[in-house]
Amino acid sequence: MAQEPPHREGGAPEVLVIGQGVAGLSAARALAERGLKVRVVAKAPVERSNSYLAQGGVAAAFAADDSPALHAADTLAVGRGLNRRQTVKTVVAAGPAVLRELLPSGVFALDSRGLPLLDREAGHSRARIWHAPDGYTGRALTGWLWQTVHSHTAIEWEPGRVVRLITRHGRVVGAWVATPDGAVTPRLAAHVVLATGGLAGLWRFTTNPPETQGDGLWLAYDAGAVLADLEFVQFHPTVLAQPQEGRPALLLTEALRGFGAHLVDRSGRRILGDHPAGELAPRDEVARAVASHAPVYLSLRHLDPDAVHRHFPALSQALAERGLDLARDYIPVRPGAHFTMGGVLTDSDGRTTVPGLWAVGEVAMSGLHGANRLASNSLLEGLVLGRRVAAAVAEAARASRPERVPTVYEPLPAWEVPAELGELLDRTLSVFRTPTEMQALRQALSREASTPAVVLCRLMVEAALARTESRGSHWRRDAAEPRPEWRGHLLHQRERGMWFEPGEAAFARRRVPRPAHLHPAEGI
Repeated sequence: MAQEPPHREGGAPEVLVIGQGVAGLSAARALAERGLKVRVVAKAPVERSNSYLAQGGVAAAFAADDSPALHAADTLAVGRGLNRRQTVKTVVAAGPAVLRELLPSGVFALDSRGLPLLDREAGHSRARIWHAPDGYTGRALTGWLWQTVHSHTAIEWEPGRVVRLITRHGRVVGAWVATPDGAVTPRLAAHVVLATGGLAGLWRFTTNPPETQGDGLWLAYDAGAVLADLEFVQFHPTVLAQPQEGRPALLLTEALRGFGAHLVDRSGRRILGDHPAGELAPRDEVARAVASHAPVYLSLRHLDPDAVHRHFPALSQALAERGLDLARDYIPVRPGAHFTMGGVLTDSDGRTTVPGLWAVGEVAMSGLHGANRLASNSLLEGLVLGRRVAAAVAEAARASRPERVPTVYEPLPAWEVPAELGELLDRTLSVFRTPTEMQALRQALSREASTPAVVLCRLMVEAALARTESRGSHWRRDAAEPRPEWRGHLLHQRERGMWFEPGEAAFARRRVPRPAHLHPAEGI
């Protein structure tokens, strides 16, 4: 990756974008192309974003036997009844055209005709995964986007951590940025776009970099926005069970199973041999199988070793550095915290429930993923909805400009994460959950200072305790079936607490709704 882009001075930007993964870069690029002045604030280099670390690929219907309708059907099936259908339809319909534009970029592996080589991944009924030549698609896509926008004259770049949003008369008008020199500076803008990623970095065993601590979720919650679906956290089923201290756990891409890899126990028996979809079952089902049969291994030894190393060169090298041969060894795997389906409640254009505040990518709960994300839909989400939020912001910006408002910074509790928090989350909010363990976590959190990470974890455990069913990535041992009355969303808002909205009612709201009831069960 090239050096950090220069900081360009100028007048106040019209839009502040917080984060520089695929969603943030896509939004910044589209905003600048529409003639708006943009400032991008990011607390870590682009190489530390989840987008950059993503393997797998980008899902979009392209093959002759595929269609956006089939892609939508797979997304809805995996989402277990909690997707917003309009968002799903919008994203999958736009996907093929957006990716076709990238064919000349060199991001994707192409055949001799210049067409994408498509993989299949878990939960997909067709081969529709566009991937980089070395399999590290997030790195290729994020790097290409960064190179295309870093020198744009309409975009300013600022390293720093946003520690609080600035509001005036119920509208977000900027953010307080803690810069590397220790200063806390107000940055005003007519519109603020959160693209900060999720919070799965709070778990100890995770595929996320440690910077992924839920900053954007807390900033929105602190500013009065509604959060939703925080109980739904996806655990990737095949993470190398050899963690390296201080580094994200090595994810073993789902494309391996699409290529033909098996999941086996110590004796070599396939643990999903009786499942109709085998190793290509949805992630939540595979994660539960892996967790139930531990120790579990990924095996490609029945496949041509030259073909394995040729198709996954970067991953082969990463494993070789750890003393493992991808094609010949049993690779030990276990589930790891990977992706948060919950986030800041938005519509399909990224509007939150607070004027002036927008959200896109993993930080947002747009309704695309439901209770369980379909593999490789997240990079697609960033590309498509990044453009959509830019179009909506550009339209709104015609009627608004940055406000010059008096600002007084109110110091916050420290952002530090308690040392034991990751291990607590590993034990209690993992693949399987029990009320006893979750209640113990709630009690432990009550003894911690109310830092942003602790506040978010309290909200997560309250939602997980309240949803007395199993659905998608939320699996309770005491209630192992979905319940129709829970087909809806648990919402959180700072002033009003937690309540339940049935069906897709939550998505019909642009402002904070007045809760008529908490949820279908008694007892919160």
